[in-house]
Amino acid sequence: MVPSQNLVAEHSQIDRSQDLPVSALPTIFKEHGNSGDSSSRDPLEDSDNWTDADLNEEGADGISMAISPDVDPPDPPSYLEAFGGPTWITLYWAPPGDDGGSAISSYKIQFSSDAGDTWQNVATQTLTRITHSSRQPGVTYHYRVFAINDDDERSAPSVASATAGGPSEPALTATASGRNYINLSWTAPANNGESTITGYRVWRSPDGQAPWSPFTIPGTGTSHRDQVLAGTTYYYRVAATNSAGTGPPSDVAHATTEANAPDAPTDLTATPSGPTQIVLRWTAPNDNGGVERITGYKIEVSPDGIDWEGDPLVENTGNNATTYTDTGLTEGTTRHYRVSAINSVGAGDPSNEASATTQAVTAPDAPTNLTATASGQTRIDLSWTTPSNNGGAAITGYRIQVSSNAGSSWDLLRNITGRATMTHSHSGLTAGTTRHYRVRAINSEGAGAHSNVAHA
Repeated sequence: MVPSQNLVAEHSQIDRSQDLPVSALPTIFKEHGNSGDSSSRDPLEDSDNWTDADLNEEGADGISMAISPDVDPPDPPSYLEAFGGPTWITLYWAPPGDDGGSAISSYKIQFSSDAGDTWQNVATQTLTRITHSSRQPGVTYHYRVFAINDDDERSAPSVASATAGGPSEPALTATASGRNYINLSWTAPANNGESTITGYRVWRSPDGQAPWSPFTIPGTGTSHRDQVLAGTTYYYRVAATNSAGTGPPSDVAHATTEANAPDAPTDLTATPSGPTQIVLRWTAPNDNGGVERITGYKIEVSPDGIDWEGDPLVENTGNNATTYTDTGLTEGTTRHYRVSAINSVGAGDPSNEASATTQAVTAPDAPTNLTATASGQTRIDLSWTTPSNNGGAAITGYRIQVSSNAGSSWDLLRNITGRATMTHSHSGLTAGTTRHYRVRAINSEGAGAHSNVAHA
């Protein structure tokens, strides 16, 4: 419907998130005073006609504007848009990104019908939407909007233009269809403006706020199926287009797509790694539940594969890695596992069960490559290689035995403990003496098998 008043600056449902009085905005944008009161100070004054020369550095018409040393002019209003209806122009904008250090108190709106040679005041207001009515179809109008803060600092203008004679607003509805689609449907404008409808323009936003992402619907159909992510809310508006341009957009409509918890992971395996660790590996679910990605995994553990009522081993890994190592176990421990994938909806069904038993610790294998080398007349140096199998526990030392009768009997030469050195020097011998040697590795289970015998 064509507005009945010449200037309409009322709250509308179109993009409500950007159409708020300053008092309803966060503190940085909070209104100070009543900008709608004609008695309040207006840095641009209220003259009907202004040229750019009138808006000099001192303010409108040479009026000096007080400058606070701690306050700067605000940024221009953000995302200014102008749309031409049949006999009106509708403007939308958002607060500036920077208020200059003082809360935004009002916005000054001006228009020009001569491509910017002269400007006339439309209104000073706190709202971020205005409809300028009684416009001549086929005429292009230029607009500029200034932000003014509590210290009367005025921003540079945001500018936009539109041609009157466009269509009026469609009426839009949005309905989710499963996980990945939102069906949009709208009624054609009640007023086509100065010419027939040639198409429609749709905008989408993830939060109902600017910036909006536009796309064009070819033809004159009044529906569209939008493919989107699952479990997500999207906001839309639509406007009709004719030869004059794009008309004002509809009220905002929104819908939220469905999403499910993910399917169960597959191919879970559990493999012991020594006496204290079990390594888990699995395959990610084939279906993420419709959402963009898996955000983590829940790992459960059971002593018998029957009782899963205890706290999980890991409530949420917080990543999409498909391996995990259960550490700090004791030797010979059997544990059963299952894994569930997590997305934004929650945890899905558990995987297959997998179990493993940590290895029991045994004495280590024999050291290898023992050699004995005379070093002077009174010393024999020994060296060897660590066992290939430590028995499931770290090597903590070596036991060296010596024989003076070619191996018929053996005596303890040295227990090397607390370190895993693989050399030893037997000193204090008599010149010309022959000695035979053998070595055993030691871990927490005890001493292992003897090495080969070496002599010198």
